[in-house]
Amino acid sequence: MAAAEEAVAINRRLAELRPDAHLPDLAMALTAVANRLAESGRFREALPAAEEAVGIHRRLAEATPEASLPGLAYAAGYLSVVLTELRRYKQALHAVEEAVAIYRRLADSQPDAYLRRLAGMLTNLGLSRANARSRRPALPPIEEAISIFRRLAEMDPGTYRPDLAQSLLTYADFCAAANTCLDAAHDSAAEAVVLYEALSRQQPHAFLDQLRTARATHSGITMRLRRR
Repeated sequence: MAAAEEAVAINRRLAELRPDAHLPDLAMALTAVANRLAESGRFREALPAAEEAVGIHRRLAEATPEASLPGLAYAAGYLSVVLTELRRYKQALHAVEEAVAIYRRLADSQPDAYLRRLAGMLTNLGLSRANARSRRPALPPIEEAISIFRRLAEMDPGTYRPDLAQSLLTYADFCAAANTCLDAAHDSAAEAVVLYEALSRQQPHAFLDQLRTARATHSGITMRLRRR
């Protein structure tokens, strides 16, 4: 932690002398500090660094969008995580909406590099809408994330099947918690179980917890449908 804070101090002094050259490094150092604090559960202390990093990336994106938009997307997405942990849900929603918009733009021109990040952020968008009680529905972004991961998994199963399984399980868990779309949630949970079973056979110790969770979700939804 001390090293990360020292990096912020050094890059802040350098950025005052040569902002064009050193502001990106300052933004990265601030994000690193926010990460360290958040990993320790110190989200309130992480917030100023995360917010400052986003502000710097926004300034950089105005001057050099092609070079700076990826950093802004990451920083905005991370800020939304910190805000969510602090239960500042409306602000978290604004941050994740910004990240999704940028990743969508980046994925249009560089799908190989950014489709995966777009899908992950779409899942966060759906959950953020639910947390913030947005008027916009929460499920469509999560469904879009599943669609993206499904396409990616068809092209490269070894890399993307874990992402697809997790997105299916997130959808099923969300629907179960909201008591909505239980038939679709049941199908998603069943598919997640099949995927995690296959992944567990390949890597016995890597996916057992996820497999147990998927089976429990599938069983719970099955029981609710039978009672219905």
